[in-house]
Amino acid sequence: MAQLLDYMNPDAQENPRLGPARPPFYLDTIDDHYAVKFGIRLYHAAYAPDHVVTVKEFRDLLTSYDHLREMAIRSVPTGQVENPNWPYWPGYFYNSGKPKPAWMFPTFQ
Repeated sequence: MAQLLDYMNPDAQENPRLGPARPPFYLDTIDDHYAVKFGIRLYHAAYAPDHVVTVKEFRDLLTSYDHLREMAIRSVPTGQVENPNWPYWPGYFYNSGKPKPAWMFPTFQ
Protein backbone atom coordinates (compact mmCIF):
# COMPACT_ATOMS: atom_id res chain seq x y z
CA MET A 1 0.00 0.00 0.00
CA ALA A 2 2.82 2.41 0.83
CA GLN A 3 4.34 1.93 -2.62
CA LEU A 4 0.98 2.61 -4.27
CA LEU A 5 0.56 5.81 -2.26
CA ASP A 6 4.03 6.90 -3.41
CA TYR A 7 2.76 6.77 -6.98
CA MET A 8 -0.38 8.70 -6.12
CA ASN A 9 1.75 11.55 -4.78
CA PRO A 10 1.75 14.41 -7.35
CA ASP A 11 5.53 14.74 -7.02
CA ALA A 12 6.14 11.04 -7.75
CA GLN A 13 6.98 11.57 -11.41
CA GLU A 14 9.96 13.66 -10.37
CA ASN A 15 11.29 11.12 -7.85
CA PRO A 16 14.09 9.12 -9.50
CA ARG A 17 14.05 6.54 -6.69
CA LEU A 18 10.63 5.16 -7.66
CA GLY A 19 10.83 2.07 -9.80
CA PRO A 20 8.38 1.41 -12.60
CA ALA A 21 5.00 -0.15 -11.81
CA ARG A 22 5.99 -3.31 -13.65
CA PRO A 23 8.43 -6.19 -13.11
CA PRO A 24 10.90 -6.36 -11.53
CA PHE A 25 10.13 -3.39 -9.28
CA TYR A 26 6.35 -3.67 -8.77
CA LEU A 27 6.03 -0.12 -7.40
CA ASP A 28 8.98 -0.54 -5.03
CA THR A 29 11.79 1.98 -4.88
CA ILE A 30 14.82 1.03 -6.91
CA ASP A 31 17.17 1.07 -3.91
CA ASP A 32 14.86 -1.19 -1.87
CA HIS A 33 14.54 -3.62 -4.77
CA TYR A 34 18.29 -4.02 -5.16
CA ALA A 35 18.85 -4.18 -1.38
CA VAL A 36 16.41 -7.10 -1.13
CA LYS A 37 18.07 -8.79 -4.11
CA PHE A 38 21.44 -8.40 -2.38
CA GLY A 39 20.03 -9.90 0.82
CA ILE A 40 18.81 -12.93 -1.10
CA ARG A 41 22.20 -13.29 -2.78
CA LEU A 42 23.95 -12.96 0.60
CA TYR A 43 21.73 -15.65 2.08
CA HIS A 44 22.35 -18.16 -0.70
CA ALA A 45 26.05 -17.49 -1.19
CA ALA A 46 27.22 -16.96 2.38
CA TYR A 47 24.68 -17.97 5.00
CA ALA A 48 23.01 -21.08 3.59
CA PRO A 49 26.15 -23.23 3.26
CA ASP A 50 27.29 -23.01 6.91
CA HIS A 51 24.83 -20.65 8.70
CA VAL A 52 27.59 -18.08 9.23
CA VAL A 53 28.36 -14.86 7.37
CA THR A 54 31.87 -13.56 7.93
CA VAL A 55 32.87 -9.94 7.46
CA LYS A 56 35.02 -11.01 4.52
CA GLU A 57 32.12 -12.84 2.84
CA PHE A 58 29.85 -9.85 3.33
CA ARG A 59 32.46 -7.38 2.06
CA ASP A 60 33.34 -9.54 -0.96
CA LEU A 61 29.71 -10.00 -1.99
CA LEU A 62 28.90 -6.34 -1.46
CA THR A 63 31.84 -5.00 -3.45
CA SER A 64 31.17 -7.41 -6.32
CA TYR A 65 27.42 -6.71 -6.43
CA ASP A 66 26.42 -5.44 -9.89
CA HIS A 67 23.79 -3.04 -8.54
CA LEU A 68 25.75 -1.54 -5.66
CA ARG A 69 25.35 1.97 -7.09
CA GLU A 70 21.57 1.63 -7.12
CA MET A 71 21.44 0.85 -3.39
CA ALA A 72 21.01 3.62 -0.81
CA ILE A 73 24.19 2.93 1.12
CA ARG A 74 25.07 5.15 4.05
CA SER A 75 28.63 5.57 5.21
CA VAL A 76 27.49 6.47 8.72
CA PRO A 77 24.31 5.19 10.38
CA THR A 78 21.69 7.84 10.89
CA GLY A 79 20.91 8.88 14.43
CA GLN A 80 17.90 7.49 16.23
CA VAL A 81 15.08 9.97 16.61
CA GLU A 82 12.70 9.09 19.40
CA ASN A 83 9.07 10.11 19.26
CA PRO A 84 7.77 10.90 22.76
CA ASN A 85 4.25 9.89 21.67
CA TRP A 86 5.28 6.47 20.35
CA PRO A 87 4.00 3.67 22.60
CA TYR A 88 7.15 1.52 22.20
CA TRP A 89 10.53 2.17 23.75
CA PRO A 90 13.91 1.38 22.13
CA GLY A 91 14.49 -2.35 22.31
CA TYR A 92 10.79 -3.19 22.79
CA PHE A 93 10.79 -5.59 19.83
CA TYR A 94 14.10 -7.29 20.61
CA ASN A 95 13.76 -10.99 21.24
CA SER A 96 14.78 -12.10 24.72
CA GLY A 97 15.97 -15.43 23.34
CA LYS A 98 13.49 -17.32 25.48
CA PRO A 99 10.74 -19.37 23.84
CA LYS A 100 7.27 -17.90 24.02
CA PRO A 101 4.52 -19.96 25.67
CA ALA A 102 2.54 -22.16 23.26
CA TRP A 103 -0.75 -20.48 24.19
CA MET A 104 0.47 -17.33 22.43
CA PHE A 105 0.56 -19.16 19.10
CA PRO A 106 -2.50 -21.42 18.96
CA THR A 107 -2.27 -21.89 15.18
CA PHE A 108 1.11 -23.59 15.51
CA GLN A 109 -0.04 -26.23 18.00
